[in-house]
Amino acid sequence: MDCLVTLNVGNYMCETAHNSLIAAADRWQVDYVEVTTPVKEGINVCYSKPALLHRLGHYERVAYFDADILIRDDAPNPFLDQEIDMFYAVRDISESRYTADSTIAEAIRNEAHIPWYHRVEERFGLGLQLESFCENFFNAGVLFFSPQASEDILAPIVEEIGKLTPELAATGRYEQAMMNYFAQASGRLRLIDERWNYLSPPVENGSMHTWVYHFTGYKGHLIKNRINGFPWRCS
Repeated sequence: MDCLVTLNVGNYMCETAHNSLIAAADRWQVDYVEVTTPVKEGINVCYSKPALLHRLGHYERVAYFDADILIRDDAPNPFLDQEIDMFYAVRDISESRYTADSTIAEAIRNEAHIPWYHRVEERFGLGLQLESFCENFFNAGVLFFSPQASEDILAPIVEEIGKLTPELAATGRYEQAMMNYFAQASGRLRLIDERWNYLSPPVENGSMHTWVYHFTGYKGHLIKNRINGFPWRCS
């Protein structure tokens, strides 16, 4: 059996996103799993993600979506094309949105990629190169994988969560860096079409032009509430 899972700690998810995820699970004929309890109090909620995913070993395959995501109702079934031992995600910096010399892309690398590479390489020492880490860095808001086949990716992250310093416990950057580090080091990471995780989508036309919109905002968000109301049904 397969499942679509999301992490909705603090009732974070807006109704539109909630409905789109449930409808996707129904279309794809998989279980819908929504987790509302953090793995541990007093740490960044992002750390609940690898802990949650590690506990889903009774499912053959999992599609994970962050709670601030809309799935358009013509998105194809991702489970049909998955190889059981591969770990699928979407590149964090897409050339279709940022040129190679983009100041935004540079800022993302300097804030979210490079400093965290040095931290995880020093901590775990698997020899992954900085250039490869940055080039293949993915956004962990959408993941397709087999929990059993990904034990070597998830287990060391879960173990590390139990050892977090207060500094690291307060930020979600470390969680995503670890996810990237171990997935890339495994040699099984496969970067997929950005239509599966379109980051920071435009709000001008009031509709979705691809399968998945990320960073849609959430309930009560004052800036992106327009995206919360986007129609995700095509008909």
